[in-house]
This record gives sequence, C-alpha cells and structure tokens, in this order.
Amino acid sequence: MDVSDRIRVDALATRQYGLVTRSQCIAHGYSPDACDRRIRTGQWQRMHHGVYRLAGMPASWEQSLKAATLAVPGSLAYGVTAARLLGLPVSTDAVELGAQRHQRSPKGVTLHRIGEVAWSDQDHWLGIPCTSVTRTLIDISRVLPPEEAADALDYALARRLMPLPYVVQRYRALGAQGRRRAAVMGQLLAERAGQARFADSRPQRVLWKLIQARGWSGWVQEYRIDLRDGRVIYVDAACPEVGFGVEVNSYRHHSQMSQWASDHERTAAAIAEGWDLLPVTPYRLRTDPEAVGDLIELGLERRGYRGGAGGCTPGGAA
Repeated sequence: MDVSDRIRVDALATRQYGLVTRSQCIAHGYSPDACDRRIRTGQWQRMHHGVYRLAGMPASWEQSLKAATLAVPGSLAYGVTAARLLGLPVSTDAVELGAQRHQRSPKGVTLHRIGEVAWSDQDHWLGIPCTSVTRTLIDISRVLPPEEAADALDYALARRLMPLPYVVQRYRALGAQGRRRAAVMGQLLAERAGQARFADSRPQRVLWKLIQARGWSGWVQEYRIDLRDGRVIYVDAACPEVGFGVEVNSYRHHSQMSQWASDHERTAAAIAEGWDLLPVTPYRLRTDPEAVGDLIELGLERRGYRGGAGGCTPGGAA
C-alpha cells in the first residue's frame, strides 16, 4: 500500500459519510493485515461486519443508514426510512432496509424481504440507495395511519416530485389493490383523481373538509388567480363566483421576513382586484374548526353568497 492508496480510500470515505468497507479497502491496495491493524489501533471503528467508520468522522442518522446498506449488499432504504431520506413529512429514527432475498440483519437494522424491485422503483438520494418516491409512498401507506399517509402523498404531489397518474400506474402495476392495507392508498388516489394542484399540508385538508361538511357548493381547492400585473397566485380554498377565499397562514411558512412580505403583497394585490381573502391559522383550525366555519360563513354572507346547491359555481381563473 502506498500514499496514493490511502488518499483514494480517504476520498472514498468522504463520499460515504466517513465509511469504508473491508472489500473496498482491499480493492484499493490495503492488505487484510493493514485493515486489522487500523481496527486495533482505533483508526477505524467497526459499524457492522466489514463496515468501518474512520475515527473522528461525525455520526449521523444518514451515516447509520449508509453503513447498513453497505453491510447488506443490494439493499435499499425502505418504508418510513426511505420516506425520511427523501424528505417526506414523516418522523422516524428507524433504519429499515428492503432486500431481494433473506439475509442476516445487522444490529439495529430492520430488514424486509421485498423481492425484486423494478429499476423504475429505485433511486439514490444523498448517496444512499432507496426506493423511489412513488414506491415509498405506496409502501408507507400500508403502515402509517391514513392521515399521515395522506400528508406524505399531498406533500409529494404539491412539490411535483411525481405526477398523480404515474402514482396510479405504479400502484396498479405493483398489484397493490389486493394487498392488505393497500386500500388506504387506493382511497387516497381516488379522492385526488382529476386534481391539478394539491394541498401540501394537513391544515389545508382540514379546511377543505370543513367546507364540505358545511355543504357549501362551488368551492375550489388551490384556486388560481391571474393578477393584472401578470403574477399568478393560488388560494387554498375559494368560491370564485363571489370572489371569496380562505388562506391557511402557518408560522412555519411565515417564519422568514421574505415569506411574510411576499404573502402580504400578493394578498394585497388580490384584494385590490376585488377579492376578499380570509386568513386562518392551523391552531384555530385544530382547536375550534366550527368557529372558523362561522367566520367563513359571515364572509360569504357579506359577499352575497346564500349557500347550498347552486349558491355559486366553480370557476377557472379570475
């Protein structure tokens, strides 16, 4: 082994969250004895059988996940673990892998035998092999509560991570309709059929359910307003016939001054062009939805809306 071998191994570790495998090191010129010596002297720390972390490298959840995939050749981050890796709104510290065949599970790792995974259902994210966004959404719909599965699906659709028809296609191709708990994803897809835009948060869905429960007709989710200056804005829910809409304003979305200013500017522009936009908070929707409903009703009455079938009709763009 020469200096260039060590440099190549260090560079490899840098790309792998500070990790190397025994086979990688031997392929780069290290002898088995040289590997063992580094383990004995503490230069390398054993993560799993044949997988080592270089001393001094910071630990992280991503590093633990990468180490697990290196320890199980051919494996993929799977289920809620893949969802967290891909940035979907799930909370987990678990390390779950999917593999084509049964293998011994490393310590602290849950290994699922999932059979062969089509290339279209595989991805690499942050240097870690994982199931694709679409496959991950289908998988987690079988284990998460329906509301959390809906959160993840709407988050991905709202950010255009994949089109809805493609999710439907993969859902059908995987034969998911006949699998246990797969009905959850089937129901979520059916509810979203034909939509062009999607609510990307739970409070927005709570608002929409409130509107439906009140029996108000003519409302549109994610309604598009074309402003005269050429800008386009989307209102969380609107009754375009009477020019009334509701916006869910969360602290998380407005925690930066630029976001706060931008939303106020667009709201002001819409009001100047004749719209009436009512802001509501996620906290209010959660703690007292009926009071929110009463506020919306007052606003509708002021705009001349009488409610019920035919009270106002869905529109396209203002």
